[in-house]
Amino acid sequence: MKYDMNAKLSDALGREIKEAQDGPSMTLGSACVGAFVTSVEADNGATVEDKIAMHRMLQKLVAAGGDTEFSHEEIILMKARVGAVYTHMLVGPVFDILG
Repeated sequence: MKYDMNAKLSDALGREIKEAQDGPSMTLGSACVGAFVTSVEADNGATVEDKIAMHRMLQKLVAAGGDTEFSHEEIILMKARVGAVYTHMLVGPVFDILG
């Protein structure tokens, strides 16, 4: 399925979420990239294959712009990573887009 990686994220009140107080708007792409560049405790037990899969996903996300095709497995990986890294303030808007 294709997803617009430039889609801006909004909070529960419909306000755009910013990357920093006066920074650019947070997009689906920037949120997902942020999730894959952030280390979490579970990474310590990840297999080499899992680490390579996360690296490949990060490469795809960095290269993504606009409508980008993702497999069902890639969406599962993105949702798991976003859910592990962020609070409900970003998990909700990202999951609203990814389904």
